[in-house]
Amino acid sequence: MTEMAEDRQSDEVVAARIRFACNSMGMSDVEGQDMARRAVALRAKARPRRGSDD
Repeated sequence: MTEMAEDRQSDEVVAARIRFACNSMGMSDVEGQDMARRAVALRAKARPRRGSDD
């Protein structure tokens, strides 16, 4: 599995956990999806950039 595929799979796991946690707290599905989307975006922003200089 490539690093990019692992990142994507990891993002999916994080998103699923956040949606589950939000649902467990009584939040709507839409709110859980929004929180998950934001978390994945923050993770992507925090990841080191992979470029030609690596």
